[in-house]
Amino acid sequence: MVWLLAYCKIYEMFEEMCKEYVGIDRNDRLFNDLMAGFNHKILQTDREMFYLGTKARRVGSSRSSRTRRTTKNCSRGWKGPKPAVPGLPTSAHS
Repeated sequence: MVWLLAYCKIYEMFEEMCKEYVGIDRNDRLFNDLMAGFNHKILQTDREMFYLGTKARRVGSSRSSRTRRTTKNCSRGWKGPKPAVPGLPTSAHS
């Protein structure tokens, strides 16, 4: 929680500096572009995930509930080998 207070103070100081030296405040488009940063791969991936979620919600809840039931049944039906746990005898996890 302490880091959040420090971050808020730094943000406030940066905003004041932008007002004083550049003449822009937090409502200015240039300030918002500056704070958003450049268009990097993580941002592009997050944006595409958001669009995918929006499309899924548009398709409807009946399809998503069917998917949830299918996923639940698939995970319940897994009968594969359990992973080996270091330190336990081999018969304990079979």
